[in-house]
Amino acid sequence: QPTAEAAIGCANMSYKKGDYEAAAKFFDEAITLESTPALKADYAYKAAASSYAIKQYIKAKQYLTEALKNNPNHGDAYILLAHCYGASPRWTDEAALNACTYFVVLDKLARAKQVDPSVAEKANEEIARYSAYLPKTSDLFMIGYKNGDTINIGGWIGETTRIRF
Repeated sequence: QPTAEAAIGCANMSYKKGDYEAAAKFFDEAITLESTPALKADYAYKAAASSYAIKQYIKAKQYLTEALKNNPNHGDAYILLAHCYGASPRWTDEAALNACTYFVVLDKLARAKQVDPSVAEKANEEIARYSAYLPKTSDLFMIGYKNGDTINIGGWIGETTRIRF
């Protein structure tokens, strides 16, 4: 009879060996077998970290959505979601619009601090790092956007944010 604990044991072993694909599968099994929301959230976060490690950002986002459904105050999940978005910001041919993805990255990092003060220092470091990638005001102006405008980030990200400088 499979248990969440057994699946976690296999997942952790796979992760330590660098077999992130297998780790994600075992974490996924643990999520299915677990009934406690906090543990489901932690397992989903770990599955997302495994997927992120092999650049499967869409899959990582799915796991992070599951983690946040089970624990809306999981600050590290918001930080990892920001990393996923930051690692793959391209959703259009317009460079300035792609750079707007970093507004969503900053939104997720701010949310991490808001829901989980224990991650505030880490989130602040990431905010400082990702702020360097924001689009220039002049570049956005040239394509018809200004401070305060709402923008829909397309592609697999599918988030709405506000332009701010």
